[in-house]
Amino acid sequence: MKKATSDFSKTEAYQTLCTILGHQFKDPSLLRKALEHPSYNPKSKVASPFQRLEFLGDRVLGLAISEELLRRFPKEQEGEIARRYASLVDRDRLSRVATDLQLKRFSIARASALGGKEAEKILVDTTEALLGALYLDGGFAPAKSFILKTWEPYLLDQPTSPKDPKSELQEYSQALFDLLPEYTVLDITGPDHNPVFTIELKIGEDYHFKSTGHSKKDAERKVAKLCLNELKKVKN
Repeated sequence: MKKATSDFSKTEAYQTLCTILGHQFKDPSLLRKALEHPSYNPKSKVASPFQRLEFLGDRVLGLAISEELLRRFPKEQEGEIARRYASLVDRDRLSRVATDLQLKRFSIARASALGGKEAEKILVDTTEALLGALYLDGGFAPAKSFILKTWEPYLLDQPTSPKDPKSELQEYSQALFDLLPEYTVLDITGPDHNPVFTIELKIGEDYHFKSTGHSKKDAERKVAKLCLNELKKVKN
């Protein structure tokens, strides 16, 4: 996205995003801040409004999804609700939402970052920052309304509580090979506030997989999903 004009509220991007979010902002600058990733101005020594909005948006999303799951599935146990929740707020899901909303065309970030390996994380974080801005400007009601509308296809796609990828892989691996998956941290890179974990997964001598994530748990879940997909291809 090109450098924003001094009056962001008069831009086509602003009006389009208001339509997508279903909310006209009383403070348009909040929406601008939710789009401006720190990579756009990396030398700034001021605390990033983007990161603060992202932090808030993550909590708003969690509350809205938690509340809706408890309403929709009154007979399910906490463990079943927790698995549904984890699959609806993880980075894979947020990445799909960002793609559905075509947020890349609105993101204000360093061009090289949006074209490289960082792109997915930037757009996931932007999704959360937008939720934070929506909450600050309009309160919980418009934020929840947008979340439920946007996440509805994924909520409907869960007729039964999903299994955690690591748990499912463990069952699958034991059934196929009578072996347990082994997870090893190969590397930790990046700054302290935003580390990247590289995890290797092994099942015996024949199956080796690697994946990365911004937490050890996230990387393990990703590599477990990757391994599961491959094992199901072999079995079928």
